[in-house]
Amino acid sequence: ENRRIRKIAPDGTVTTLAGSGENAYAEGKGAAASFYLPMDIVVDNNGTVFTSDPSAWTLRKITPDGTTSLIGFMEAWGIGMDKRNGTVYYTDARATGSVYKVNADGSTEKIITGLSYPSDVAVDSKGNLFVVVNGSSVIQEFKYNTWTPGVTIGQVGATGLVNGEAAKAKFDMPWGIAIDKNDNLYIAGNGTWDGASTNTNQCIRFVTAGTWMVSTYTGGST
Repeated sequence: ENRRIRKIAPDGTVTTLAGSGENAYAEGKGAAASFYLPMDIVVDNNGTVFTSDPSAWTLRKITPDGTTSLIGFMEAWGIGMDKRNGTVYYTDARATGSVYKVNADGSTEKIITGLSYPSDVAVDSKGNLFVVVNGSSVIQEFKYNTWTPGVTIGQVGATGLVNGEAAKAKFDMPWGIAIDKNDNLYIAGNGTWDGASTNTNQCIRFVTAGTWMVSTYTGGST
């Protein structure tokens, strides 16, 4: 609700890349731009930032100098990027939700359907998608281009804070996901509507690529 995109340098210095703080929609450079509810970001290999704003139903692009532009009107919440080609994917976080691919012309293509509140998506080095299915408390892999299901990390509908192999691990309404250059996953817990203190996953979880072993990266249950 700062309604800004902030940049944090490696030394910890924080600056505003774009956004006025005003609750509005406007394109522009730096503080001349405005957002309603900037929700998620991805960055391409050239330093261009892409951000979702579900309250404005927009997906927008921000150049390294802070200039914003509209990619298209779409109900994007969590977004991910295939760094090999710059393709953006997004989730709609609906009760019966979907994952979409954004084409080069700004049009969208629904590629995965029937998910319970899909909240975020990350893309590995081979183009496979890892979708946070918030309503099912799992992370689900979908294979590149065929979008057939791969590994399920966690147990559908079984909540808790349990580490270990993918089929025995438990999450509790996870929300955000990031992926590193080695394809390891980082999962943000507590994706409840109000950030409830009763949620068991007040932590960031780590999933090792290939073995899919789940551990706690930082934080805990309280």
